[in-house]
This record gives sequence, structure tokens and C-alpha cells, in this order.
Amino acid sequence: MKTRNIFGLNLITILRTFILAAGALFFSACNDADEPNGDEPVDGESRTVLVYMAADNNLSSYAMLDIREMKEGLKKVAGQKNKRLLVYLAYPRSEYNKMFELLPDGTMTDIKEFLRGDNLTVSRMREVFALMKEHAPAEHYGLVLWSHGTGWLNDSGVIDDPDDYAFSEMRPKSWGYDNIGKTKMRITALAEALGDVEWEYVYFDCCHMACVEVAYELRHVTPLIVGSPTELGVDGMPYHKNVECLLAGADRISDAVSNTYHSYADGEVVDNNEGCAITLIRTDGLERLADATRAIYAGNPQPAYDYMPVPYFRTIIMRTGIYDMWHYMASLTDDEQLLGEWRTAYEATVPLALTTPTVYRLDATDFHGLGTQIINNSGDVDAYDYALTSWWRDVVKYRFD
Repeated sequence: MKTRNIFGLNLITILRTFILAAGALFFSACNDADEPNGDEPVDGESRTVLVYMAADNNLSSYAMLDIREMKEGLKKVAGQKNKRLLVYLAYPRSEYNKMFELLPDGTMTDIKEFLRGDNLTVSRMREVFALMKEHAPAEHYGLVLWSHGTGWLNDSGVIDDPDDYAFSEMRPKSWGYDNIGKTKMRITALAEALGDVEWEYVYFDCCHMACVEVAYELRHVTPLIVGSPTELGVDGMPYHKNVECLLAGADRISDAVSNTYHSYADGEVVDNNEGCAITLIRTDGLERLADATRAIYAGNPQPAYDYMPVPYFRTIIMRTGIYDMWHYMASLTDDEQLLGEWRTAYEATVPLALTTPTVYRLDATDFHGLGTQIINNSGDVDAYDYALTSWWRDVVKYRFD
């Protein structure tokens, strides 16, 4: 079994080092937690996590399974009254979308019902976030975005079902999918919606969101992003293990990443296990990464004529859009100083990237965890609305000035 990260080192070595440093605390935090200590919280910090489930689509049955897992995971934080888990659920077989709190005893407290639809609008998301603050005010807030995902791509770059006329006309965008109106959400709109809350982290429990264009768009929204550069299996993350990590906050997000990876790598996912690639991104490194990328782009470099990029997508799913960034940038220059500075910036931005040997039958030998679009001439920017991304405006366009 292969594990790899962006340092070019075997991740088994890195994980062993991490485990030795963290000791028993690593495992007690997210897998086999000690019995709760009465009603006493673990620490004095309050934290609310919201799982925003845009499940009014063909993933709806898996939403119910994940909520069941959340209930199981909450048992590990029973008695910690300052740790609260809220869910916003959009579901196709209901007249209403619902927002509710899940409690460690397996029950739920209703917060509000919404008429079905409008889940992927800035106004609805901001309303939900305001209710979160009102119902469960906390010092820290974490967010899980649960749905479909297509990275930065807008318009017809994604092939949902080429044989279905309705799907071919839906103009897919980059995050989420609603049956009502066949709508999705641009990452620019997502960044606007998330801007009202200081999120401790944003965890994308969906496909294709670990690309530099998405991370850069959200760099002012949150210090930490978790996502998969590839497709992610319908099982998503193991909530029964990760709820405790999410409620513990930033210090345990790497544990949640590891749990998700191991659920696929160790065969805990039995059905539909096509492997897993998952990445932790630090947004405070993105400005430096942007500078280092511009420095390489300054001379309008071109890869060798026979260069073959490393895709994070299957052609039956996408026509273009998400390639391994590390591999691509190395193809553009043999200047060791420029490339060394770029790699240092990348390593600060992507501290952890885990992958199984293959993911949806894609060879993961050269996966490094962060995707990007490849723009080799200025005409490419018009495809799928790439020109709308901040990464194009602040970084890539300087390659052609």
C-alpha cells in the first residue's frame, strides 16, 4: 500500500513520527476516546460545528447514513456541553429543508424549517450561519460542506450525465447540487457567503475541492481547508470517528484527515471503495505560494512538448480542470533556486496530503495533494469561466503580460 505526501517522503515514516510525538493522545482524541468525565468539559473553549448538507440530489441516502454516524460519534463527547453539532439538511423527499442540533443521547432539537430550495444561495447560507450563532454561540466555529463538488469549474466543464438532456442543460458550477432548479454554486459566491463567520476550518466532504483556485478564493475565510483533489467515495468521511476531532478544533483536524484516509486505505469502506486522496491546506501559506508561482510564470515558461500532466479527474466526469500542481510546476523550469523556493512555499501550504495507490483507477504515484488548472495560452482562460477566479487574476494572468 502506498502513502505519499508533498515532501517526497513516504507518509508511513511521517505518520510514525507524528504518532511517537503525540503518543496515546493521538488515538484517544479521535478513535478510542476515554469515557466522558461527567458533565465537565475537556477545556474551557466553546465550539460549534455546522454540517451544511446540500443533499437534495442523488446522494440523499448517504446523508441519512452520515447523520447516523454523527449520532454515534457524539457519544464520545457526551457531557461536554460546550461542544455542539448542528446540521442543515436539504433533502429531496421532504417539503422542507431543516436545521437542527444533534445531541449526544441521539435525539435532535429542531431550530428552523425552510421551504425546499435556495440552498446554494448566499442569502440562505448567511441565514443559516446567523441561526447557528444565535442558537449555539461559541468561541470557535467549524464548517463541513457536504454535497457534490467540482473544484473551480463553472459552466459545462463537468459531465453529469451526457445522455440526459436536462443535465446537459443545467450549466454545472463548482460546489453543491440542488434538484430544485438544477443549481450549483460558484466558489466566488461561496467565499462571499462564508465571509460573515470566522471559521476555524472548512472541511469539504465532497469531490474535487482541494485545488489552488478554491483554496485561494477562500484564503480570507478560514485558516484551514480540508478537501479531496480527486473524486471522493460516496461514504465520505467517517463521521463516527471524526465528530470528536471536528469538535476538538484545529489541533485535531489532521487527525480527521488521517481517519478519512485510513477508512479507505485500511478497507473499512467495503462498498464502492475506489481509494482516497485527501489534503490539509493552510491558507496562510497561499500568498507566498502565489508569489513563488508568479516568479516561475514571469518568463512565460512552457512545458516540454511531450509533457503529460497528472490528472485528478476521470474523463468520463470532467473534460478539463484539475491537475497535480507540484508535478506541473516542476515541468516549467529547471532553475533550482526558483523551484526550491516554490517547493518551500508549497510545503508550508500543504502540510499533509494522503493518497492510496490508486483513486478511481487513476495512478496516484505522482499525486502531491493540490490541483490546478493548466493555462498554456491566454485563450484557455475563457474555458469554463476560469477568468472569474482570483487565482487567475492575481497569479496566472501575469504569465501572459
